[in-house]
Amino acid sequence: YPDPDALPLRTAVAKRLGVPAEQLLFSSGLDEMIALICRTFLEVGDESLQPWPTYPEYQLQAAIAGATTINAPVIAATGEIDLDALLAHITTKTKVIWVCNPNNPTGTYLPPDQITQFMKQVPPNILVVVDEAYIDFVDQPEPSTLSLTHQFPNLLVMRTFSKLYGLANFRVGFSIVPKALIPKMQNVRLPYNISGMSQAAALAAWEDQTFTRKVKQQIFATRINFLTSPKSAIMPRKPISCSIRSMIRKHWALS
Repeated sequence: YPDPDALPLRTAVAKRLGVPAEQLLFSSGLDEMIALICRTFLEVGDESLQPWPTYPEYQLQAAIAGATTINAPVIAATGEIDLDALLAHITTKTKVIWVCNPNNPTGTYLPPDQITQFMKQVPPNILVVVDEAYIDFVDQPEPSTLSLTHQFPNLLVMRTFSKLYGLANFRVGFSIVPKALIPKMQNVRLPYNISGMSQAAALAAWEDQTFTRKVKQQIFATRINFLTSPKSAIMPRKPISCSIRSMIRKHWALS
């Protein structure tokens, strides 16, 4: 059987990110993580709040848990997540708020200072989930909200090995979970949810930072070339940080 605690991988991730190993929860991709969150914190009559459009798995898993999804439209002119709109949609039934950052599929990004101000206004009994599946494609210093987990005990940050590390078929995701909440999530997690082969692949990818940096440099250079090419002249010149896939989809939609 595979290691149910993914101990070598857990230790490596905790060391580099500077987070307590016991607050890391590993899952079979982020789809399972989203399901675990909904299964743990949502029930019939609750509300799950999200911007729209965003990653549709949040709404699917909330529905399975019996909760109602409330959509707060993104800013029409830019596609950016409207944090004020999210705050305005909070009710006594709101239990979970999803913030995909960078957002899939719009590709827009919110810096940590904006997330900080948002968190200060969210009631502490509401769990805020920041999905950072595409955070490695943000070309700026310290783009993650990871450091905010020390400040806000109702903040959960999700990461994946499916994007930058290219391990989508191996299904490995993880979250930094508030200390008070992780026992509840561990109670509903299946013990052997990540195969030994997937754990080994994720650890090897995590430790090969030389290759990872090279890949990021190539992606950033390709992005600049794409955005400055004549074919992209119809696209807005405002610089954004997003996945290559999101940019290509928007370019095709405009072409």
